Amino acid sequence: MDPTTIGAVILLALGLLGTDAVIHPDSIAVGFEVPSSLESSGFGKSAAESVFMEEIYRIAATKSLTEAPTIKAERQKSVALAFAQTVNMGELVSALQHRFGYVPDQMSVTMFSEANVVKVLVTGSNKRSGAFQEVVTQEAKESLVDLVRRAADVGASNIDPYLTALYLIQKHEADRNFQDAVALARYAKSLLAPTPVNPERARFDNLLGIVALFGNDPKSARDSFEAAIVSDPKGSVAIINAAFADLQLGDRKAAADRMARMLRDSPPANEVLLATAYMTWAAARLGMNDLAGADELLAKAALAYPLSGTVFDMWARTKQLMGDSEGAVQLQRKARENAGGFANYAEIASLYFELAVQESGPVTRSKASNPVVVSFH
Repeated sequence: MDPTTIGAVILLALGLLGTDAVIHPDSIAVGFEVPSSLESSGFGKSAAESVFMEEIYRIAATKSLTEAPTIKAERQKSVALAFAQTVNMGELVSALQHRFGYVPDQMSVTMFSEANVVKVLVTGSNKRSGAFQEVVTQEAKESLVDLVRRAADVGASNIDPYLTALYLIQKHEADRNFQDAVALARYAKSLLAPTPVNPERARFDNLLGIVALFGNDPKSARDSFEAAIVSDPKGSVAIINAAFADLQLGDRKAAADRMARMLRDSPPANEVLLATAYMTWAAARLGMNDLAGADELLAKAALAYPLSGTVFDMWARTKQLMGDSEGAVQLQRKARENAGGFANYAEIASLYFELAVQESGPVTRSKASNPVVVSFH
């Protein structure tokens, strides 16, 4: 039997609480403490914990095309574990969790005041790197709400640094303050083993390339994407992004060759990536005045992901260049219909920025984008 089955049989044989407490342990168990001075000021434990957990939920909900999230936000213990603790079996359940490899991530959050400055102590342990402890200090003019949110980002970065960095990029796409995301990506990279092939390192290099594009630096972006490809030669996201940078730098043939080679040798299974690859290749063909070739590739992109407004918008413009005004109108109508379902993935350049078709120039934000997340505080 595998460890999961053995653990389940042991629990059932002992007549315990079922398997929930062992097989579905808390994803993140969070304990929260707030000093009485803050309680009396109106920002008590309930408010602080709500703000903290809401930020954790947002990080956990971040969409990724390259990695399944390891953060699963859970505010409360499972029913079985909670009951086990009330009948003094909590230690037994925890022991069984550890014995069969189900070790929940944990965080303990304590707010305190030191020299009239509010600080948040975030400690915990995770399956990835063990125990951690960090102090987050309130900055000048920073609200308590923003301080607690930042503490949540710090805590989450210790549980899943990649997903947190990805979230921070999306969170700051409007103000372009990527300092924390870049610092986290570089630090997480420094902790990885220097193996020649390392898909995890590739993911961080890809994010650094995206940030470089936000800074209108396609050359540095391409360098980062190339580094990601070296670390993960079959990583389709970085290959597609490198082709995007090729286009931005005016190297349309290089972009076309990248996409042709990838789609021939290792086409991505993900429908969004497959459509993006065909669309990027089509942009390269358009730049080389091959309208028929671009038209054929965009048809394949639309077939791969029929919900993409970006694909249909480019296809409409291509039809217009081909003199097919009626076809362009129909495709533009389809692009508008799909606009509401647009989904951004911070890992893909062409879902954030316009593909450079005719000539190189400044990196331009895409007209299609997710609505900015609004928070009230």
